Amino acid sequence: NFLACYDGCAVTGCGAIWDASGFRQVRVLGYSGIYAKLRSIGRRLKVGLLPEPGSRVRVQFASFLRGSCDLSRRKVFQGLVDEARQRGAQFLVFGQDAQDKPPVPRFWPRFTMRSSLYQLSWSDEDSLGFAPSGYEVAWL
Repeated sequence: NFLACYDGCAVTGCGAIWDASGFRQVRVLGYSGIYAKLRSIGRRLKVGLLPEPGSRVRVQFASFLRGSCDLSRRKVFQGLVDEARQRGAQFLVFGQDAQDKPPVPRFWPRFTMRSSLYQLSWSDEDSLGFAPSGYEVAWL
């Protein structure tokens, strides 16, 4: 499902949710180190901080997030968050260029995972050059 932000004159932002659970699933086998301690604290406080071992983790991906301004991106991203919650997602994964301002409030938990993108071209073709773009995320 694609979501769009419309300002009354034009579409100013868009985004989509990709749910790969039909062919790719994540399961928790157990916890160690700091995560085992966090799970222990959560159990004592009767707060579900982490999924139970053996359980399936519902991960969905925010993709194609684009906007003409930060406000449009934030509105679309909030719509994607709401849609992911309605679908039962426990995590919504999103990727962007390191220089871009995140479309989420500062207090939201986030993890930075640096990666490299490579461009392939055949010797008889011109280089594709540089173009600003959003980067979709997929876990291997």
